[in-house]
Amino acid sequence: MLIAILLSIFSEKPTNMVQRDADAEAMRLWTWQVCTEFGLFPTTDSADEIFVHALPLSYFMNLCTNVFQEEFYAARVQAGVDRTNLMYGGRDNYRVYLFLFLIQRKMSTFGFQGSNVVVTSSLNDPWQPLSKLTTKDCSIVTVTIRGGYHCADMYTDVDVNVREAHRVVEENVRSWLNSYNNYRLQ
Repeated sequence: MLIAILLSIFSEKPTNMVQRDADAEAMRLWTWQVCTEFGLFPTTDSADEIFVHALPLSYFMNLCTNVFQEEFYAARVQAGVDRTNLMYGGRDNYRVYLFLFLIQRKMSTFGFQGSNVVVTSSLNDPWQPLSKLTTKDCSIVTVTIRGGYHCADMYTDVDVNVREAHRVVEENVRSWLNSYNNYRLQ
């Protein structure tokens, strides 16, 4: 079942990447980010996988090459991941960037340490190990949804664990907004 789902999403045939509906365009954008910035390929290259070699890294390199008509290889993807981590601080040094256009129409970038962020993850999300799971910074809150799945926090609160995650997000955002309003009124 999982293999069938992944194959339908990550088809080597780029035909589903040239459609012009909103879902296809969003998938093409996500695929570009995965190929050039994130490297989040659900491979089965590890010997510990139940489906050993069913979806090797080379499959995804070929997908990127076929869809975008550019050569992709592991070192290129890794360089993009390294650049993304450098720019945004990676999992443990979250940064926010402001892009400012100066009068000369040149773009300047100013980085600030991120704060007032709730990072959610789900225990059953295959990408959960890539998430920020702990923090020493009290302005960055981490929540792990027990029994949750990929993007569980983005859906309605039908599960008690998702409801708890939503409550933590709401509580923190409300607190940060109140702090800002109190500061502004001083």
